[in-house]
Amino acid sequence: LHSSQSSSAMDPSTVAAATLAGHAGLTQPAQPAASQGKKNKVDPFGAVVTGLIHHMEGVAHPPPPPPIWGAELDDPELGPKIALAAEEAMKSIKADWGPVFVYGPMLLPAVWGELIGRVPEMAPAKIFGFLRRGLICSPEAALVEEETSLAVGQVVYGLLPWERKLVDVMMEDTFTMTKGFVRLIEDEEQQDLDVTLYLWREDFMDGVTDEDWSIETFEEEWLDQYLDMCRDMRRQKKMEAMADEELKEATLTGRRLQKVEEGELQDD
Repeated sequence: LHSSQSSSAMDPSTVAAATLAGHAGLTQPAQPAASQGKKNKVDPFGAVVTGLIHHMEGVAHPPPPPPIWGAELDDPELGPKIALAAEEAMKSIKADWGPVFVYGPMLLPAVWGELIGRVPEMAPAKIFGFLRRGLICSPEAALVEEETSLAVGQVVYGLLPWERKLVDVMMEDTFTMTKGFVRLIEDEEQQDLDVTLYLWREDFMDGVTDEDWSIETFEEEWLDQYLDMCRDMRRQKKMEAMADEELKEATLTGRRLQKVEEGELQDD
C-alpha cells in the first residue's frame, strides 16, 4: 500500500495537473486541524478545462497593440485638425511676403545667387518722387525723396521668409524698411504696385553723394567683397538653422579640415 501511494504521488500526469491547478487557483482550501495530515486534493480534469478556458479568452480578447506614431491622423476628430495645422505651417514656411523693390547691388543676379542660392523672378520698375544716389565708402545705393524725380530698379517676386530675412540683414541700420508704390515699366496700364522698399534714413544724409549710384563702379570696386559678404550671411543663416548635434559635428569637421590644411601647409 505504501509503494502504491508513492507511485501515485510521483505520477507525471498528477504532477502536471497539480501544477496547472495551482496556477488556476483550484487547489482546495486548507482542511481543518483534524485533517491537516492529509494533502490538499486537486481536480486534474477541472484544472485542464480551466486552463483551456483562460487560453481561449486570451485568444478571443488579446491585449491592445502598442500605440503607433501617426495613428492620430486616422482619428475622425484629431485627424482633420492635425492636417489643417500642418497645412497652415507649410503656408507660413512657403509664404511670399510680397514684392520688393531693389535699386542697388541687388540688381545683379550674382548677388542673389550667393545670398539665397538662386535668382528670383524680377521685373524692371520705376518709382516716382525718389532719387537714387551713391554713398561715401559704401557699396550700397541710397534712395532719397525728391518730389520731381524718379528712380529705376527691379521688382523682386517670390522671396521666401528666410530669404527676405537675409535681405534685411544685408541692409545696414542706415536704411529703414517701408511700403511704397512703383510701376512696372512693361505694364501698359501703368498701374501702381504695392512693394516693400528700403529708404536711406534722413539722419545720415551727410553720407550721400551728389552722383547716381553706378553699377559699373560697384562691379569694379565692390563686387568681390560684396559677394563674400553675401556668402557669409547665407552660411551663417544655415548654421543658425542647424540642430545642436549637427552644429557640433560641423565644428568638429571644420577643426579637422583646418588641421589637415595646416599640415599640408607645413609639408609644403
